[in-house]
Amino acid sequence: YYSEASWNLYDSTAAAYHYTTNQTFSSSAAIAVTLNLLPGSYSVDVWDSWGDGGTSGSVVDADETPLVTWAYNSYSSFGQFGFTVTPPQFDVTIALDPDSYYSEASWNVYDSTTAAYYYSVAQTFSSSTAISVTLALAGGTYSVDVWDSWGDGGTSGSVADANGNTLVSWTSSSYTTFGQYGFAIGLFN
Repeated sequence: YYSEASWNLYDSTAAAYHYTTNQTFSSSAAIAVTLNLLPGSYSVDVWDSWGDGGTSGSVVDADETPLVTWAYNSYSSFGQFGFTVTPPQFDVTIALDPDSYYSEASWNVYDSTTAAYYYSVAQTFSSSTAISVTLALAGGTYSVDVWDSWGDGGTSGSVADANGNTLVSWTSSSYTTFGQYGFAIGLFN
């Protein structure tokens, strides 16, 4: 009974429906609609004029990961099936190599978009052994901030994307007390 059914996409961020009028079905054949949605909260809203449900569906992301699924009998006259579109994440690997005075050194990742550090406190080293940390970051501009309490630098490093491309690098002598090394990721994808 496809003529009883209609649907629309509700954008909670904009507090508005995607389509100006509810979408209807021209047959009982399944349909698929591809939309490019900004990060935010959404719902697929479905109606049935007879009041016995009847439309099942799902929403999947570009990687075919299910975001929401519902059965035809999970509502009667109206059903609202919410999902969230999250920003894409991009892996970056931060390589840090402190000198033998590792106890003087600390570091953190600054996110220019949120104006906040990734870690709530600066990270320290437990030895002079080089470390590598991989983080999944949303697209944006960042910096690796390094500090040296003695004021003679001492930590060299680099940031690379998932393909191994160097986004920024620095030497242990390129700063004294504080160094800030900026990079951007995912801005053009």
